[in-house]
Amino acid sequence: MKTFSYYCILSFVVSLAFLSCQEDEQNKVTPGTDSLVVANLDLKGYVQKGPFINGTSITVSELSQTLTATGKNFNTQIIDNKGAFSLKGVSLKSAYVQLKADGFYFDEVKGEKSAAQLTLYALADVSDISSVNVNLLSHLEKDRVTYLIQEKEQSFAAAKQQAQQEILAIFGIIKADIAHSEMLDISQDGEDNAILLAISAILQGNNTVAELSELLANIITDIREDGKLDSESSRTKIRSQAMQLKLATIRQHLVTRYGELGVNATIANFEKYIDSDGDGILNKDEDDMPDEFAFDTQKDVAVSTEITSNEVTITGLKAGGTSDVTVESGTLLINGTVVAGTTAQVKNGDKLKLMVTSSSQYADTVTASLRVAGGILTKFFTVVTDDYKPDDFNFAPVENAKRDSIYFSQTIVISGLPHVTPISLDNGSLLVNGIEIDNLPAVISNGDQITIKLTSIQEYEKTTLSNIQIGSVTKVFKITTELYYWQPKTGYPGRAYSYMIGFSIGNKVYVGTGCSDAGYEKEFYEYDPQTNQWTKKADFGGEGRCMAVGFAIDNKGYIGMGASTDFLTDFWEYDPATDTWKQVASFPGNGRRGEQAFTIDNIAYLGLGTDGNNNYLNDFWKFNPLTNQWTQTANFQGDGREWAFNFVISSKAYVGGGYNYYTIGYLPDFWEYNPLT
Repeated sequence: MKTFSYYCILSFVVSLAFLSCQEDEQNKVTPGTDSLVVANLDLKGYVQKGPFINGTSITVSELSQTLTATGKNFNTQIIDNKGAFSLKGVSLKSAYVQLKADGFYFDEVKGEKSAAQLTLYALADVSDISSVNVNLLSHLEKDRVTYLIQEKEQSFAAAKQQAQQEILAIFGIIKADIAHSEMLDISQDGEDNAILLAISAILQGNNTVAELSELLANIITDIREDGKLDSESSRTKIRSQAMQLKLATIRQHLVTRYGELGVNATIANFEKYIDSDGDGILNKDEDDMPDEFAFDTQKDVAVSTEITSNEVTITGLKAGGTSDVTVESGTLLINGTVVAGTTAQVKNGDKLKLMVTSSSQYADTVTASLRVAGGILTKFFTVVTDDYKPDDFNFAPVENAKRDSIYFSQTIVISGLPHVTPISLDNGSLLVNGIEIDNLPAVISNGDQITIKLTSIQEYEKTTLSNIQIGSVTKVFKITTELYYWQPKTGYPGRAYSYMIGFSIGNKVYVGTGCSDAGYEKEFYEYDPQTNQWTKKADFGGEGRCMAVGFAIDNKGYIGMGASTDFLTDFWEYDPATDTWKQVASFPGNGRRGEQAFTIDNIAYLGLGTDGNNNYLNDFWKFNPLTNQWTQTANFQGDGREWAFNFVISSKAYVGGGYNYYTIGYLPDFWEYNPLT
């Protein structure tokens, strides 16, 4: 086993070299037969068929120099849908590893994720690399490399080189200097990556995952000992699958997939390494394959317009040779002349253009295709229409408008349009540059001034809309008519019809007591203006009465006094949280009617009115709910009276009006009360 001894010595020498350099702590080599050969390696790479997807399991196994398992394994998984994996801190006594990937993948032929999991392998020498990719080439060569090392005593590098060349030969590919399979990447440009993608696509074909796995296993078993694919059925299957591939579709699938993943991928020219017509000659070696060319995508073009591509010149055909071309969804021009029909032949020096009519829709795409060399290569010419969006603007709404009246929006000066653009209106009239347009839709350009003329609706509090469409943009001019200030609401549901009393707590109103045909009432209701609903609550705690007085302090309501068979002085507290009544201190002054009450800073003030002896009173009292006490305060300075009015502004009360039979009757005087003084 000379090779084995040689590699032991080589590993030791490499270990000494890495130790002396000490340049990379992530991949350093240390001396000694029993010591680590690779320490603290951060191993990374990609698993690709198309790219494997997130969650794929990765097992890294240490192998001896004869590629037998040492029993040391490391596990990780793919961390994104790009197929990427990473394993940090790998330390090995051997530089050889096997990678096993098991998971779902993106099928580049069908353009979809696989329905089942696929297992792929790769062998690698990580003594001087830290990036290892797993793919179909690395998978196909694994058993052949192992055989060459174990049975033919070849070195790892020699076995890898031989196995790789043998596999390429199965597909009619000759390239002596191709990089090792574990270094290839289908998302990157380059001849070697193109070969990997070509073989991956051929083997995938229209196979299910089970059919692909079976085909791979048959090839691996067949080539293990002699490196040749002897099975005629396998060779026929490979040739048939290559002929059925839609190469342009495969390329588009990969471009779309990597674009969705945010990967800046460059798909290599894999088409040239496929034998599309099954004649045993790769596409690149056929007489009718021209040099690479491309039609540039044109964006922001006008709708429904004939667009012509850039001009390309055909080169690369063999002397005197021609290539068949077919155009789809467009028109071909050769040397400035429109080609009648969809097929033609081109030769070196011919100048080609494609012509297509753009979509009638905004921001829409139309694509013409040119199939070259009998369909082996397809080139696309894509045109994208403009979104036809003017610079942003808005119409100011008209509020509180007069009913059934004509209004004009403000005038907008149009800018930002790349083309003459359609304009339409669904309600009202359109003025362009001050002239009312009779026939819509019309067209406008930058600099045009537009105004909307619109009539408001005949009803109160109703909105009239006019939607104006400019290209792909819709703007609204809105007119809302004036408020209808008094609006009917759900009527009071109780029996009382006069002399009721109420107060508000939070955003709800509480009303009760009063007189009805049945007599003096105790009914009590809550009104919610948000729902426009009345809800019956617990009856007032005292006896039924009319002409009571009420107020609210600190989320509690208070009702008292009033009259039934006599004037009353009792007072009751209502708690809406529990829907309960509790009697509090009675009013200490005379019972009365027509009194006034108000609150300032959580203190209630009550006074005025007429007592049972027809005395017009001007006394005033204040009630503190915290102490449950009434205290007399300064008398009202005007004449005693009943049925006055009051309100509170900025912690001051205002009282006026009312009636006094013994003075002048109806009173016009008006007074301010300051509780601080």
